[in-house]
Amino acid sequence: MPRQRVSAGGVRPQEGTAARYRSAAVARMVRMPVATLRIWERRYGVVSPDTSPSGHRLYTAEQVQRLALLKQLTDVGHAIGEIARLDLAALQQVAATHASAMARSQGRAPAAPRSRAA
Repeated sequence: MPRQRVSAGGVRPQEGTAARYRSAAVARMVRMPVATLRIWERRYGVVSPDTSPSGHRLYTAEQVQRLALLKQLTDVGHAIGEIARLDLAALQQVAATHASAMARSQGRAPAAPRSRAA
């Protein structure tokens, strides 16, 4: 999806007051370096933010949510290349499946204590 230019205020005129976030703010929100954010955009096409007239990338709240979910899933071991093209609903399903699996593994009965040889 090609980037679109937005007004100087960082908002597309037809969208009114939709919030837009610059890359440094997004990187802080999702706890990743700006360089990683840009690599994910270029290499994997995870989001296509609009740009301001001055060239700043501007991310929507939905794009920030997608990036946060991708970061969360990569932090628990999913490869970005495997999940980058999934839509938001599919990413949420992967996260839910992962959370269920973690809950089941933590809910297992503890191992029986080993008896000591006397």
